[in-house]
Amino acid sequence: MLRRWRPRRRKAAVNREARYRPTRVNDAWSVDFVHDQLSNGQSFRALTVIDVYSREALAIELGHRLRGEQLVAVLNRLVQKHGAPRCLFADNDAEFTGQLMDL
Repeated sequence: MLRRWRPRRRKAAVNREARYRPTRVNDAWSVDFVHDQLSNGQSFRALTVIDVYSREALAIELGHRLRGEQLVAVLNRLVQKHGAPRCLFADNDAEFTGQLMDL
């Protein structure tokens, strides 16, 4: 049995802006948390900060419980070392949407 009608495509409620494209080193950073498990079953998290233009790993912070405070500390340390980027890419995890990150 064939469909007689085409399914409607859903339209976004808000038009998205074009994604920022970095043109030089230290122009944009990408921040994300990675979860994994050791062979003994113990889990850990890794905070990764990557320069989008050069694909250089600026920081990898490991821990069992990484929270927003550690994220802010790592970013402050990187800003002192490399300077502040123009743009910061992050997803909507709880660590990235907290008040400390906004400050």
